[in-house]
Parts: sequence; structure tokens; C-alpha cells
Amino acid sequence: MAITQPCFYEQYRQASLRAHAATTADGKGNTSHTAVQHWGRFIIIGLKLPCMLRPLDPMSTPLQVKLGEIDLVESYAWWLVEQVGVNTESAWEYVGTVNAWHQRFCGIGLAAGFTMKKVQSFLHGYQRLQGEPIKRRKRIGVRPAHLSMAIKASYGTQSNALQMNYSACFECALAGIVRAGELVTGFPRGLWKKGRHPSRADVHFREVDGVPMECVIYTVNSKAKGEQSMIKVPIRLPMQGRFLSPGMALWQLTRHVDPVPEDKRNSTPLFRDPSTGKSLTVKQIREELRRLMNIIGRDGSMYGAHSLRIGGATALSFSGAPPHIIKTMGRWRSDAYLRYLRDCKSDFNYYSRCIIDANVDDYEADEQAFEAADLDEEDWE
Repeated sequence: MAITQPCFYEQYRQASLRAHAATTADGKGNTSHTAVQHWGRFIIIGLKLPCMLRPLDPMSTPLQVKLGEIDLVESYAWWLVEQVGVNTESAWEYVGTVNAWHQRFCGIGLAAGFTMKKVQSFLHGYQRLQGEPIKRRKRIGVRPAHLSMAIKASYGTQSNALQMNYSACFECALAGIVRAGELVTGFPRGLWKKGRHPSRADVHFREVDGVPMECVIYTVNSKAKGEQSMIKVPIRLPMQGRFLSPGMALWQLTRHVDPVPEDKRNSTPLFRDPSTGKSLTVKQIREELRRLMNIIGRDGSMYGAHSLRIGGATALSFSGAPPHIIKTMGRWRSDAYLRYLRDCKSDFNYYSRCIIDANVDDYEADEQAFEAADLDEEDWE
């Protein structure tokens, strides 16, 4: 039998840990998540306790011990708000992340799996005591005209390879309403994973006599669940437009400015630093975008990496696109959009062109985009 094999349980245990860790975005069971990192600081550095993991038997553990553990979690939530500076809503999300992390590695949540309603109620009450609503940083969308102006002002017409990677990434994110983390890596230290991030092999052109006519990139929907999160879906990009030309930018990048050999395309990040070969990161995209907005006189602090996606949705709303088109093209809410990818090709081509042609002239459209598409909380930072 299998259990008589040498080191059977040790091998199973290691495989189990790897598999459970792989279920999360960071591939490490969310151990690199800010919430878990804060939990470690709170437990080990702050309280001088020996271990972040606190598994308890849900049947035999006395009620008073479970309630004591709930108080421990509640004190973590208070510490996040009062001393770390996290708002109460984010603190509750952090508690949920830590609890899921604990359950993933122990098989049981914090406080022996006891309900966390007391912690949630505490945070609601604490917010009321502050006497004001939760403060959120609103990221405004990037207008197509502003992005075009900023790219020209900063990079000029003779962009080097790194600058071309940045500008092509910006254009693709805005025109495709793509999250930055779906085009470049958000992992620590620039870790790039072929199955999760697009490579040069995920760019496809339809050519006529050597002239590119259509451009499609394949990328995952980072908010999809289960097996769907591993499926790369097509994003159709227009070749040329009034303000931006994402398809042509990709053509120039991959064929002329920063090409790679055919046999290396599958292992080369779509957008990279040519000097190192490593993928650009969400942090680099955010910082470079802010720098570009500052150059044209905008307040760079109002922009984040998500501003490109917001800008695409804003331009669609400004152009009169109906809510279901915005939700489908932006891949919001559910995986129901998958069934439209073939059926709505002509609509997608038309509305993608609307994005890069839209001369958005006021910020009211930023609000319209959210209301029309019923966007998720992810669109607020």
C-alpha cells in the first residue's frame, strides 16, 4: 500500500502545503499579503508570542478560551486602525484575509473557527465613534488625450526600448480596460509567472501583406475564481485612433524596438525592462504614470495604476456605451462575459475604438462610469 512507502507522509505534507499555497494570488498562501504581514508583526514583535498560527480544537476548547482569541483578533483590528492607520473597512478585510490564511494552513480558522461577528461589530461601532464616514482615496481616470500628450512630452517620437514598454503598456491598459496586475507583475521582487502574466507569445496580429490589421492580447481575469482564474482570455485592441494607437504600439514594440527571438517569446514578459529582461511591476507602472501626469501639469498624486482602467471605463461611458458593454469589456462582476467574446466581436471593435477616440472633457464622466457599470470596490483605493 502507498502508506508503507518511505517518507510517504512527509512527501504528502509538502505537496499539500504547496497546493494550498498555490490557491492564492501570490502563490504562497497569501503569506506575503499585507494583512498577514501585519498579523505577524502584531503577534510576534508586538505581543512577543511564539507563533502566528493559533490552531484550537473547536470541540474541546472552552468557550472562554475561544472568546479570549476573539479579543485577540479584535485587538489586532484596533491596532490596525489606531496605530497602523488602516481604515475600519480595510481592517475588517484584513481580519478576513488572516482568518482565511490561518484556515488554509491549519484546517481551522482563528479562535477555533468561532464567528468573527463581534470583531465586525466592534469596527462598525468604532467608525461611528469617529463621527465621520470612511475616507477613501479616489483615483481619477486617465483621459486618452492626456495620456497621448504625456507620452509625447516625456518620451518624444524616438522612444527607447524601456520607454516603449511603458507607453505600450499604458495604451493597452487604457484601451483594453485591463488591470495593471493583468499586464505586469504585482508580486514581490518582480516575480513573473508565465501562466498568470502575458508573455510575448500572447500577442497576436492579423496581417495583410505584412501590414498589421488587428491586434489581440491574451491575459487572465485576475478577479475570476477557481479554474477560470487560470484561463487567458482575448482582449481586442484597435490598431490606431485619434489619441492612442495601442495595437500599433505593440507592433512597434514587439517587432522593431524590443523584439525577442521566436523561441524566447513564450518565456519573455510582454512588458519588460530590456536591460534586465524582468517584467515591469505594478509599482513601476504607478510611479511612471504619476511622473508623466506631473509633466503635463496634472496632479500625479491623484493617479494610480488603476487609473488607466478607470480611464477606459470613463471613455466608454462618455461615448454612450450601454452598461452591459462596459461590464463585459471590463470583465466585471462575474465570468458571464466569457460567452460574449465571440458573439460581440464587432461591438468590441467599435467600442474599443471609441475609447481611444474619446475626448473626455470633464470629470463628471468619472462618476458616470462607475454608476453605469456598477463597478466593484476594487476600483477604489
